[in-house]
Amino acid sequence: MFAIRSYPALLSVQFLTDRAVTPYSPLAVPTTLKPVPDSLASLLNKDYRITTTADYGGSGALFTLTRQKQTMLCVLTAPTPGTDQNVPTSRCWSLNEPTLEDVKK
Repeated sequence: MFAIRSYPALLSVQFLTDRAVTPYSPLAVPTTLKPVPDSLASLLNKDYRITTTADYGGSGALFTLTRQKQTMLCVLTAPTPGTDQNVPTSRCWSLNEPTLEDVKK
């Protein structure tokens, strides 16, 4: 079911199904997420629009936002009674860098 490859000072375990190439199993490609210093509220005030939402593993909500050709991901964490998390917080990342032409629009 799985292959074990040994390299100098490295042990790699890879499931054989990870190597299967099918139309429904795209390759996992590294993706850069650039942290941005803006909150979710700040981005909405800058005319970003929420395009999708999803539950973030029970610890908040995940939002995809877009404006022109710029796409952001934000996680909104609600206050949690009994912890030091007593105000809503958000963390946001840029998925892509707009071109200079996009910024001028």
